[in-house]
Amino acid sequence: MTRALLLLIGVECLVGGWWIQRHRHAVRPPLPNLTEVDRVTAAEFRERSGGARSTDDWFKLGEDYLATGFFPEAEACLRHAAGLDPTAADIAYKHGFALERIGRISEANAAYHLAADRKHPRAKDCLYAIGRNHLRLEDLPAAEAAFARIEAMPGARLERAILDARAGRTAEAEAAAKLLAAEFPTAYPPVALRIRLAVARGDGAAAATLSDAFVRRARPLPTPFDTDVDWILRRASAVGRDRLFRDAGRDAQAGRTAEAEAKLREALEARWSSEIADRLAEVAFVRGRRDESRRILAEAVERGGPSVAALWRLGQAEDASRDPTEAIRTWERAAALVSGPEGQELLLDLAQAYQVRGDQSQINHYRARATLAAGIENLDRGAYDVARQSLEESTRLDPRSPNAWFELAECHRLAGRAADARAAYARCLELDANHGRAIRARALLSD
Repeated sequence: MTRALLLLIGVECLVGGWWIQRHRHAVRPPLPNLTEVDRVTAAEFRERSGGARSTDDWFKLGEDYLATGFFPEAEACLRHAAGLDPTAADIAYKHGFALERIGRISEANAAYHLAADRKHPRAKDCLYAIGRNHLRLEDLPAAEAAFARIEAMPGARLERAILDARAGRTAEAEAAAKLLAAEFPTAYPPVALRIRLAVARGDGAAAATLSDAFVRRARPLPTPFDTDVDWILRRASAVGRDRLFRDAGRDAQAGRTAEAEAKLREALEARWSSEIADRLAEVAFVRGRRDESRRILAEAVERGGPSVAALWRLGQAEDASRDPTEAIRTWERAAALVSGPEGQELLLDLAQAYQVRGDQSQINHYRARATLAAGIENLDRGAYDVARQSLEESTRLDPRSPNAWFELAECHRLAGRAADARAAYARCLELDANHGRAIRARALLSD
């Protein structure tokens, strides 16, 4: 019995010693400097960095470090995860992405090649990233070879067109850019290339016409980086304070306002932000605490600075608290910040507030601005007939607005109604002789 007991004790000592040595020398994930991070996120990262054991632990921690901007720590975690599972294509891809962020471009390309070789579902995106990295390294033949392997991808086609332009193959570059511009009518990069080509060949008239088209194209060309951005945003919204904010939004949509409020208060306590305060004010309003909602929004404007959205919502809270005079004052502050197609509903709220007061001059002023905003929005979408109706209404309500006449002239010009456009430009310039955009646009009209 004594020998057996001694043997058991000996085995336990050996196992215990092995366990202590193993954990003493175990690799731990790096912990970044968390002094600038909200306390919820900091606590989560401290806990996870001490408890990472499996490949998945290291991989997910690396992803979340990447999403929150801790790039060196992300690379270290993803490198370790790649070592634990050398066959995982997605780990290789994310490791390449992290290596890019810290400027280790050649190593990033090696990781992307590994991901593609392992049949990553985004293998073509790997080639696009590789091509872009070769451009950063000024290895133009390697970049062109990578883009040639994914020649159907819009982003790759644009990069090859740019390479053609750099190599003096301007006809090929112009043809490719023109085709891309036609296929993606809201994308500006192909038109930007065409402008540069026109300037390079000394064609000022073409450059001016293309520049006019450029300002009406608001979107980039689709590239694989769009997918990466979506992934980064999803990961960032699942960490710390941002997770609380995300989950509060889901609770609010499901009618669980008490749970939403608790999460928002915890998130706001962790670190104040105007976005979280705005959502908390909305929940307080829904729960019938209108004065508290108003106080939260007023603090948000004070701490976060005035914006159209914040002032509009504050004015709504003031109006709901039966303080219409203060609501109008707040909405007018917001209206002073409105430009372009934004703020239509705010401007209509102001018009309605003056309707109650019977102030026809102010009613017309703000309705004119609202219809102008609607007209610009439809003009930017290419809906010229709808835009024309709004813009004509705006000039009727406020015939002394040069901007309304300018946008109406633009609508006529873009729809091919040259005579109507000239008349509207003339009216704009009568009201504002130095309206530069009207002077420039009028010159684009054909005789």
